[in-house]
Amino acid sequence: MGSDRAPKPEIEGALLAARHYGVRVLLVGPEDRLRQELASHPSAQRLSVDVVNATQVIGMHEKAVQAVRAKKDSSMHVGLRLVRDKLAVGFVTAGNTGAAMTAAKIVLGALPGVDRPALANVFPTSAGKTKPSILIDVGANVDSKPHNLAQFALMGEMSVSYLLKESLNSTVTSQVGALLARKAFSNFGRRLDYSEYGGAPLLGLKGVAIVGHGRSNANAIKNAIRVAKQYYESGINARIEQELNAARTEAVTASHSEEIA
Repeated sequence: MGSDRAPKPEIEGALLAARHYGVRVLLVGPEDRLRQELASHPSAQRLSVDVVNATQVIGMHEKAVQAVRAKKDSSMHVGLRLVRDKLAVGFVTAGNTGAAMTAAKIVLGALPGVDRPALANVFPTSAGKTKPSILIDVGANVDSKPHNLAQFALMGEMSVSYLLKESLNSTVTSQVGALLARKAFSNFGRRLDYSEYGGAPLLGLKGVAIVGHGRSNANAIKNAIRVAKQYYESGINARIEQELNAARTEAVTASHSEEIA
């Protein structure tokens, strides 16, 4: 219910995702309104797309904290509770970014060692597709402290390194040599291009939450759902938790060594 033209792009994108990726999608929002829109898509009856009722919607221009606290039956709350309760593997929204982050932290909680979730997005660099750059944080936090930035850096390095490795492993030619591996790098860049990527993950949560742009069209929603599926299947959250634990252990060991010295 979050995009500028909701729920039309969300429903069309959900149908595309169900058709192309074989996923089951739960549409969360006012049931009557969603079913009315679904009725205009005859193919919906043959696809795995269901409706979960939510009586409230958080608007794009509402103050995040107040709206999240006041609207406990919003589509964001209900959707995130589905993830928390293991009834869904990921949450996708094209709505209010601040509200999405606030609700996600309240409902899902943050990973141990993470003070604040961070919204990650990919930008092109002069080196081209072989060296993408991730910007963290892109709108979820406005007063980050130095230790927050350090956490963001660790989490962002795990988004990039894992996905690049995954792209290389998924390309047969990458096993032959660096020259033939160009296709793998090209696939990697295409996957992280905004027009194909669809949404940015909120890193550091005990669950999967993907935030798309308010102007997202059906294709962007479809790809945001794909990203949610891949993010869940890759186990990146567990890897982030391991890296943060290792960093804390290293910091404690270094501090102890200094005390002894």
